[in-house]
Amino acid sequence: LCVLALDRFGDYVSDQVVAPVRETASQALGVVLRTLPMVCLPSVLACLTKLTQHEWWEVRHGGMLGLKYLTAVRTEAVQPSLVSVLSLISAGIQDDDDDVRAVAAEAAL
Repeated sequence: LCVLALDRFGDYVSDQVVAPVRETASQALGVVLRTLPMVCLPSVLACLTKLTQHEWWEVRHGGMLGLKYLTAVRTEAVQPSLVSVLSLISAGIQDDDDDVRAVAAEAAL
């Protein structure tokens, strides 16, 4: 989660940013989330919520990547918080930054 919040590296390819460090960290988070006890998942979601609401687009991007993998690997964990998760994704789709919008759209799938 710290890497998602602190990484600022982005490689611009065509119209989208490629953020290999944030992407790899969020994939690793997805692997960890598969084995994490259900009782710990609300804390992870709370951290990702804070990241998606940060003022810097890189932090919002990292939070949205984490949310994307959380929703992909632990769908049962998202069910109790579905309204708030959908609200975060909706806010991401309306973000000022197009890279955050793109990841939010991927998370919605």
